[in-house]
Amino acid sequence: MHELHSVSLFRLRKLNARSITKFRGSILLFVALFCFIGWHHSVLAKKTTNFAVDTNRPCDGNMSDFEQILAASIEKSDSFSRMLPIVIKGSEWPTGIGDPLEEFTLFAVKGDRLIPIPFQIDEYDETGLVYVPGVTTYAPAGRNGYLDRTDELIFMYRDAGVTRFDRQKHTMPRDGKLWFELEIKLPQQEVRYVYIVRGSTCRSSADYVSIKEKEVKLQSTHYEISTDPKNLFNIHSVHAKWDDHVSKNIWDNLYVKLESGFMHQNFRAALDTANNIEATIVGVVDGPVRATALVELTIRVANLPLLSMQLNLALYEQAMKFRSRFSGNSFAVAKYVSLVLRDPQFRLFLDFANLNGATFGVDTLDLKNGLPVVDGHMSQTEVLMNTLHLPGRWVWLDSGQGWGFYLSNVLPFEKDGLFIHFAQGVEWQLYYRDDLKSLEYQERFPGAGPRFGVIGSGLPPVILELISALAALDFSELG
Repeated sequence: MHELHSVSLFRLRKLNARSITKFRGSILLFVALFCFIGWHHSVLAKKTTNFAVDTNRPCDGNMSDFEQILAASIEKSDSFSRMLPIVIKGSEWPTGIGDPLEEFTLFAVKGDRLIPIPFQIDEYDETGLVYVPGVTTYAPAGRNGYLDRTDELIFMYRDAGVTRFDRQKHTMPRDGKLWFELEIKLPQQEVRYVYIVRGSTCRSSADYVSIKEKEVKLQSTHYEISTDPKNLFNIHSVHAKWDDHVSKNIWDNLYVKLESGFMHQNFRAALDTANNIEATIVGVVDGPVRATALVELTIRVANLPLLSMQLNLALYEQAMKFRSRFSGNSFAVAKYVSLVLRDPQFRLFLDFANLNGATFGVDTLDLKNGLPVVDGHMSQTEVLMNTLHLPGRWVWLDSGQGWGFYLSNVLPFEKDGLFIHFAQGVEWQLYYRDDLKSLEYQERFPGAGPRFGVIGSGLPPVILELISALAALDFSELG
């Protein structure tokens, strides 16, 4: 007999009702640097219960692993909760800090037994990026291979069980010790349960995501993205996947362009993703629920590196998330470069293809004339979109083919929102084109079908002051 600790996840960042509605039936490709949704939880030690373990019982009984995962995927979950990853920090565990990670397995009750579900525990370096053994130049935040406060346990909400374990009703795994229970509570969802088991050899073989480092191919059960190995920004193709179908390539190009005068507004130069901005994968942590790439981002002028930073590209089943880290020297360079900039301008466009008949919308758009429909011609509503300064809290595209595309802003692009206060001094303009005659440089498929983005001009004093302050800090202790 031994203790089974029970903890409750009682808080999750809430989405407004309109946002949740837009999730249903959508593929969430968060490809803009400012777009992600984060999942945060707190845990509370609740009570302890004693259970006995019978080590002679099998991992999964007569159910195949595929049948287990299928049951987990459809059991009393809706379109939103089915695609929701749960992330729990090591600091939220009731116990286990300093114990070997290889000892832990995650289980849930399915049918009459406990079965292993897909999970992973990711470790971080001392700067806050996922630790890639043999690649990361910074030391791990704790002890590599052992549970630390910064480590993250990740699993899918849908794989948690709706039934709580009962030793009188449910079969135990063949080996290991049932250690503690996690009770998951989400708004408007049933309570679910998962169980940490120590010392079990049972593992789920399900794998929802992957990043192939050499080919630079990002894959999940719902989409596939192929890019240039020399530059992640040069995206070759994006295919949506649903049921047994795979869409045509829906991607044309990503345009990021920075243009400014130097010392005088008439002496201008430009940086863009085609010639100056590079992003390459230097390492990958590829788990079954989240695949994370360590990416080196470099801005070059005259083929010389001007700014550099590392970031994480985290791939979920229907989402992407970015986390960045600047080097100390980059802040110093940025400080002096900002002093000579005159009338800087910024453009970020996402150019799609093969989306005829799709509908498009943004949070701030008045829909009294109906939703914009992609047909190669600018309607009255689509022209109106270009008079908007900001997209608001979300951008949404319904392909009409059984999948959709949803972007949610970290800092809402809306009047009096946090982003606007942070970026005072910058003029913003929404950009939208649904026009077969509209052309951009390095376009692979002629025309905008559609092309969406933002245009900005000016420099925000708050950011300039922040860069100046960071440039004065001593980063030597960070390596």
